[in-house]
Amino acid sequence: MAIRTEMTSLVGHCQRLVTDVASTTWTSDQVQQTLDAHRTDFDYLPLWHDSDYHLYAARQRSDTMRALAEANVSRLSPVIYDVPDFGRFYRVGCLALNWVIRSSPTETTAANSPDVVDTFGATFLFSTAPNAELYLKATGYNVWSAAADLLLETPDTGREYDTARVRGQVSRTIEQKWALYRQRGLRLNRRKRTLVMV
Repeated sequence: MAIRTEMTSLVGHCQRLVTDVASTTWTSDQVQQTLDAHRTDFDYLPLWHDSDYHLYAARQRSDTMRALAEANVSRLSPVIYDVPDFGRFYRVGCLALNWVIRSSPTETTAANSPDVVDTFGATFLFSTAPNAELYLKATGYNVWSAAADLLLETPDTGREYDTARVRGQVSRTIEQKWALYRQRGLRLNRRKRTLVMV
């Protein structure tokens, strides 16, 4: 099965992380399947934006902005801060290329086209300010956790670490790379825990 068009850059990035750009160890389809196991769907969630509405990002909103809105000293409605947003996630990034930004959380509104897009940092830059709240529908992938899973399943070694494979001037064993990738992956696209008083 061929990899999906929107996944091409993510599959390539993950192959670079595991030093397998030529797909000699894992096929592109196997990498895509591993990435699919670490996906998070974002269904029209409000984007954070700067004060002049040029930069939008999948980022947690600050308590200060919410307090200003609730105090009615900002022209933004407090209601938009009560819907689920990216504040529920530690960090959002590594988006597939099938994302869409709209001015309301429905498919009936027109899509917005930013001038600069960073799908790995989930930021969008507009040269002409939309001057509106924008919502993102996208699929986020945890490339670090996917790479760590691939390293655990290195062929011919099972779940043993293959210490013979090194790369670059800084030599790392597979075990060291796995630990680093797993640590980075823990904070990407992971929901925050909330405590409930009963």
